[in-house]
Amino acid sequence: MKLPIQKAIYKSLGVKPKIKIPSQVTESIEEVEVVVDDLLALNVDGDFQLFLTQMKNSSNLQKQLQAILVTDTDTAILTSALVNLGIAQGYSFSADDISDLVIEALSNSDKPEVLYTFAEAKGDRVHSIMPLGQPLDLMIPDGAPVAWQANGSRGLGVNGSTLIASSVPATALSQSIKQANAITIEAWITPYDVTLIEEKPARIFTLSQDPSLRNFTLGQTDEGTYVVRLRTSGTNLNGSDVVVSGGKVEPNQLTHLVYTWNATDHTAVLYLNGDEVARNQINGDLSTWDDGFYLAIANELDGDRAWRGEFYLVALYKRALSATDVMQNYTHGLSELA
Repeated sequence: MKLPIQKAIYKSLGVKPKIKIPSQVTESIEEVEVVVDDLLALNVDGDFQLFLTQMKNSSNLQKQLQAILVTDTDTAILTSALVNLGIAQGYSFSADDISDLVIEALSNSDKPEVLYTFAEAKGDRVHSIMPLGQPLDLMIPDGAPVAWQANGSRGLGVNGSTLIASSVPATALSQSIKQANAITIEAWITPYDVTLIEEKPARIFTLSQDPSLRNFTLGQTDEGTYVVRLRTSGTNLNGSDVVVSGGKVEPNQLTHLVYTWNATDHTAVLYLNGDEVARNQINGDLSTWDDGFYLAIANELDGDRAWRGEFYLVALYKRALSATDVMQNYTHGLSELA
């Protein structure tokens, strides 16, 4: 049977999809029928490696993929087809590698500007996943009180004061979000403590320079709540005069946090485990963001705002996720992490 085309997607694109599973692969995937000519016809020279690169980076190709491959079954079919095609052309890619690329391509319009999944299981860095730009890995100092999850699980536990930060400023990231004038901060964590440093919010995830200068900070207050400081042209340079704070910290409980803001309606919303727990109006735009700040987790850049707990995912988007998006991310993440 032909791969299904979701009418809404097809209509929104306004173009006829041009994707086909290569004929030399269909012998092992009988249910796939030719849709158009050849999958690699979308590629300049038919090279498999280049096609994978284009699949990851070409918005036109991603839209065409999205127009047809709209179910998990079809994603699996495409993955199998690409693995077989790669082998036929002398490349060795695992199904997991190809699957990651397929999923990344199909979800490109919604992907974060930077994503950390804490799946390394060992080592001295948390690798960044970025659609564009240079890597922005977070470096773990020698002797830091941290522990990677074992036995195939993902996560990094921080058991004491340390600083896990990028070694270079997050310049491209700051510029991208500044230009979009919108942001979503997302984190899957497990906090260890309820109360922390008095009157000094502990830093869970921050893009800043020191305790007084930041673009944003997701933190935990000494009152057992979560707080986000966002710097705009309508706030001070610390983003501390107009904040969003709420939710109840539950120690040793898996927790999903999302903060959204955009310059269209200036509404900042904080979500805890899929539900809105606080909102506020934060006027201005992101034109005052500093491109020289660093990304960090578990502390402020000067090491004076330590947070203890486990990290499973942190991400930044250059758009404000909707309440529906937030609930979908919560439901998906809960099924994966719980």
